[in-house]
Amino acid sequence: MNGGHSVAAMLLANPTLTAHVFDWCILKYSRAVASLLQARFGGRFHLVEGNSMRTLPPWVQAHAGKLTCDLTFVDGDHEGTGARRDIQWLAKTTAPAAHNRLVVDDIHLGPGWAVNQEQLSGRVQVLEKYGPFRPDTLENPCMRRPPGLAMTP
Repeated sequence: MNGGHSVAAMLLANPTLTAHVFDWCILKYSRAVASLLQARFGGRFHLVEGNSMRTLPPWVQAHAGKLTCDLTFVDGDHEGTGARRDIQWLAKTTAPAAHNRLVVDDIHLGPGWAVNQEQLSGRVQVLEKYGPFRPDTLENPCMRRPPGLAMTP
């Protein structure tokens, strides 16, 4: 969840979306962000607090067969095995392949390896890929600048 930017953007963009968010809540602003999102979006925002290694299995077991996710956004564990574990657990609550999407952040780190392993296993089909980009290039969406503005080292 971090600062809640992604989940807020998704909830604002789709008034029928319900977000189930997993976060350690160890940053000093985590609970304040969760409170703000809860106040603004009410029952459309659900926070599961703690390490996904511990919280995800019981959540999936409680929701599998009752909840079908159309979009899974994995942006947490930067180690490959942790990201892959999260992807595999969350797959148990996803809609059929033709009706769901998996979005993974930080593909230049372990999550990229996790996606590659899931693709090799046949469980994931990569439809689009952005990056990984070197941080000092204009191809990196986080580093884009208006034309004529030089990149600074």
